[in-house]
Amino acid sequence: MDVLLDQAMDWLDRPAFDVDGGRLGIVSAILVDAARRPQWLVVRRPGWRRGTVTVPAAGALVEGRSVVVDCLGGSAGPSGSRRRRRRGDCT
Repeated sequence: MDVLLDQAMDWLDRPAFDVDGGRLGIVSAILVDAARRPQWLVVRRPGWRRGTVTVPAAGALVEGRSVVVDCLGGSAGPSGSRRRRRRGDCT
C-alpha cells in the first residue's frame, strides 16, 4: 500500500518503533520522490545513539500515537530473494 503525503505528514514528531517493538526515535522528516510520494522517514535517535536513521515509508502504520516501520521495507535483493530480518536492522 502506498503511503500518502498527507498521511505521512501526521507522523512528524511521533515516536517510531520497528515491527519487533524496538524504539527507534522520533520521526523528524519525510523524504519524497519526484511525484511527492513518501519514500523514506528520517528518525532522530535519542541518547547515546544520537543521530538519525532513515527507514522505508512503505508499509509504515500508526498504532496509537506511534509509527511502526518495517526496516527492510519488504524489499527484495537483486536476486529476488528477501533478506532475513535481524534484530537491530533499523539501527
